[in-house]
Amino acid sequence: ASSAASSSSAAASSAASSSHFRDLSKTKFRLKKGDMQLDLTFQNATEDTPGHHVTEALSDVTYFVYKARRTPISLLKLVVRSNFQPNEYPHSMRQMYHWTPDECIPEFYCDGEVLVSEHIQHNLPHINTPSITPTPETFISFHRVLLES
Repeated sequence: ASSAASSSSAAASSAASSSHFRDLSKTKFRLKKGDMQLDLTFQNATEDTPGHHVTEALSDVTYFVYKARRTPISLLKLVVRSNFQPNEYPHSMRQMYHWTPDECIPEFYCDGEVLVSEHIQHNLPHINTPSITPTPETFISFHRVLLES
């Protein structure tokens, strides 16, 4: 196990300098909106609305799109869209990243099952991960090392 962890760590160090991966040292809010917008959230803080880089709670739609592979279709129809269309859900981590302005859910750092589809019969495939992480487990391990580095 420690060999896999050190392998993930070495790959993560290499990838962190690559332009193919998000800089996890900055929040997605900062990356998407910029430093000026982030500064404004703190400048306009009040006792009732403290300044913070997360402007609102993760929406139900975003949460269930993240968890679509493990969520019953009936619930996806209730929350995301009433007519289930598998092509409307991101099929890769790359698409997922570009689709949402929100941060990842904790499962993307600790639970490879979130990437594995229970809905193959409904044409919702497993989430594709980068080629250097060919399995859900290696992606999760790699992603967590990037976060913690």
